[in-house]
Amino acid sequence: MIKELIKFPQVGGAWQDSGEGGMYIYAVTLRPADHQDNCTVENGIVLTPPDYPVSDIRPFWGSPEDTFREHRIRDEAARLMEQQGRISAGITVRGLLSRDSLSAEMLAAVFMGSTRTSLMAADGSEAYWQAGWGDLTPKGGQVVHHLRDAFGITPALLTFLDT
Repeated sequence: MIKELIKFPQVGGAWQDSGEGGMYIYAVTLRPADHQDNCTVENGIVLTPPDYPVSDIRPFWGSPEDTFREHRIRDEAARLMEQQGRISAGITVRGLLSRDSLSAEMLAAVFMGSTRTSLMAADGSEAYWQAGWGDLTPKGGQVVHHLRDAFGITPALLTFLDT
């Protein structure tokens, strides 16, 4: 059973549910350019493009416009194939990922939690909630502390919206 690592705000007061499907959080540690391994096995830790980044993802994927342009084109091509009755071709196209759509390589990417609510500010600003250090549970704080101790780098908390 997954331990609670993030305390998500409750709907009401400052936050409302925009109804978009939920949110999820990762703690990630980028692989420094000068990191040296003792051997090379030709694989690494990368993330696929998320539905909608709430956090600033430029250090991890580059600009959102560049990162997700290919994703949108691929989805449109798959949709057109499926409309023409080419269901299996559409499914295949949706499953293709180019190296350019993957994140920068990481030393660690840890799932910290998710919620079924899409937390948007109730003040009308259309700002989404983003996980911060104060939102970690004691167990979540331990995870982040261990990652920092292991790699000497404080991980970033990334918040994504499931659209």
